[in-house]
Amino acid sequence: MPTLPYDVLRPIITRERLSRSALCSLCLVSREFYGLANPRLFHTVAFSSIQLHQLHLFLQAITVDLILARNVVSLSIDTKLVTHATMRIFIDALPGLQMLHHLYCRSVAQCIQYDVRTIDYIAALPRLESFHILIPGYSTSAEERLLDRLSAMKHIRIDNSGSNVYRAGSSSLGRLLSRSKDTLEKLELVETDQSISVLADPHYPWSQVEELTVSMITSRSSARSFPNVRRLSVLSRKNAAIDVDALVDPTFFPHLTQLAVCTTGSVEGISVKRDIRHLFVELTAPSFFPFLTLFNWGAFRSLHLSWTRREPSGVLDTLHTVLEQCNHLRYLGFHSSESLHPDADVLPFLEVLNIPSGRYPASLRYIVLTVGHDKRQSQGQGRQSQGDFQTTRAERGVARGITRLFSSYPRLCHFQTTRGIRSEIWRKSGLDSPIGYVGALGGDRVGGKVFFKFVDEEDALTTNLDDVARFIDLEESMESSV
Repeated sequence: MPTLPYDVLRPIITRERLSRSALCSLCLVSREFYGLANPRLFHTVAFSSIQLHQLHLFLQAITVDLILARNVVSLSIDTKLVTHATMRIFIDALPGLQMLHHLYCRSVAQCIQYDVRTIDYIAALPRLESFHILIPGYSTSAEERLLDRLSAMKHIRIDNSGSNVYRAGSSSLGRLLSRSKDTLEKLELVETDQSISVLADPHYPWSQVEELTVSMITSRSSARSFPNVRRLSVLSRKNAAIDVDALVDPTFFPHLTQLAVCTTGSVEGISVKRDIRHLFVELTAPSFFPFLTLFNWGAFRSLHLSWTRREPSGVLDTLHTVLEQCNHLRYLGFHSSESLHPDADVLPFLEVLNIPSGRYPASLRYIVLTVGHDKRQSQGQGRQSQGDFQTTRAERGVARGITRLFSSYPRLCHFQTTRGIRSEIWRKSGLDSPIGYVGALGGDRVGGKVFFKFVDEEDALTTNLDDVARFIDLEESMESSV
């Protein structure tokens, strides 16, 4: 029996970052804890291709237990339902999902072809406001019929795998978007070759849309059709995927605070600088520096840099010039491709972060590095003795470099390297865990008051741009209110 009041326990147990394993353990403590943890455990449910057995058990459970089914608010099934038995149990579970707000099922078209009542069940969900559908490489009527039956949505995501989304169901998608024009808050058109110019309407803008993901923005009229967008993602690698003037001119997307973009197109001769709080840049050029000159570096709160080249030194050789002027930067993230010696690959990042001038950004609190893992280790092949010696020496260099970072950056409290599903966390002792991180750190001491620990993916600090922007803004607002 819990001794704390219900009103105290509830916000602790239902907080966003409590892991699923922790919620499962709480369900076994007592009836009171079960009543608190169980709704959160089933609130947001997602299954991948390696979780078919768990998916089948979950669908069976919510089919026979309607109270359990009413706890499900978001359901994502990113795997093919390969058997009729699995399709059948998914279809049978749909009527019980009366509180469902978001739905994604990769095989929804196949389910419709197996049982046409799938359309009726989905269309009848009373609270459904967010829908994600995968358009296959061939056109079928199943997706079109479903899109025609959906009510006005707040969030629409259309994934395209090799076909033109406006050719494979253009009329049904267009009608759904028209119905949703006054309600749509988030629009994602992923992996398509279409510009949003087809949605441009100077007389009737999409005033409710605050999140926009598209492949191309090639005209200024398109940008003006979405006047209230705060979070914009344009990650096509094609040349001229985005009009650079629309990107930097503050009269376009005047409320923009978060941007994810590829470094495509020429940036020469552009003197206007844009204020962006959270920036994700995927590199398709030799260096980040020319593209970063489009922005006011002092406005950055989080900066995410991603590339596929193996050698980070050439890519990041001028990054210290940017960091010297990032006076309000709190989160710095790197993402590089796979390599054979991940321990050694951390060293170039540490060299970049040790700024020669000594003008370290005083606000930086989180550094997250995602690198490739050693393929030979993942395949169970051991290294030779010489390789072991080299890796040990690299690890010692990494430990010394990270320890120096904690001395150089006055507010740094979290350094994380992630390889695959495992993360290594480095933190100073005596500091509270950052938002989004679960668990106290123990383990080995490496120089002074710096500790490290290996954790699983769900316990690591998030690398998702939306999540990072959310917790950094929350952290800053909490500090300003004190």
